[in-house]
Amino acid sequence: MNSQHSISLNFDLSVGLVAFVNAFSAKVSSQVQIVFTVAKLLACALVIGIGIYQLIIGEFGTLPTNGFDKGKVTAGSLALAFYQGLWSYDGKLTFPAGRYYENYQLHL
Repeated sequence: MNSQHSISLNFDLSVGLVAFVNAFSAKVSSQVQIVFTVAKLLACALVIGIGIYQLIIGEFGTLPTNGFDKGKVTAGSLALAFYQGLWSYDGKLTFPAGRYYENYQLHL
């Protein structure tokens, strides 16, 4: 199994776990979402911390001298940038739907 297959398998299992937990219990899905949010924040903090450390020790080899020189702004690249930016809001837009459904069931 190569690395692309293992990444795909990891993604599929994660999505399956989240879907199962969301269908199983709203309370458990809230707790799982908190765990995933903490994991995302820790990963971001780790990347930022390593970057700051590299800057402190004077490693500038991977930084471009001017990051805006080689890029062309097209409609497709701009749309892709906005779409990738929406990733951070992904769970916040779709997660409350289960709670509305539960409230609807309780009032029938």
